Amino acid sequence: GDPATRSLLVSLTTRAAQPMFIALKNWILAGELGKRDEDFFIFSTTNTEKVDSSYSFWKNKYKLRRSNVPSFVADPQLILNLGKAINFMRHCCGAKNIFSTDSKQAYFVLDDEDDDKIQDE
Repeated sequence: GDPATRSLLVSLTTRAAQPMFIALKNWILAGELGKRDEDFFIFSTTNTEKVDSSYSFWKNKYKLRRSNVPSFVADPQLILNLGKAINFMRHCCGAKNIFSTDSKQAYFVLDDEDDDKIQDE
């Protein structure tokens, strides 16, 4: 087809998909939902302070909004579990700094001692 039309369609598609990819990146790397999470396919169900146990936090805090799962997402449960795991480490294990988005290293800094690091090198 026409290169100008193709370029326009690629540009429009990229811009239209950008909010979803930003939301995915924030959830997968930081376990964070945006302020407008009603457009995303993962949502928070309760206030963190109201979750009374680690089991309850894992089971109930975050859920899938199946009607919003994009067709290109093959395993939404896996994506849900990635962000849930980060939040579980924060809320239930006292981890502070989860993933550094600037590097390929992943580590958890626990409240007990700064020397207690679990590193993935």
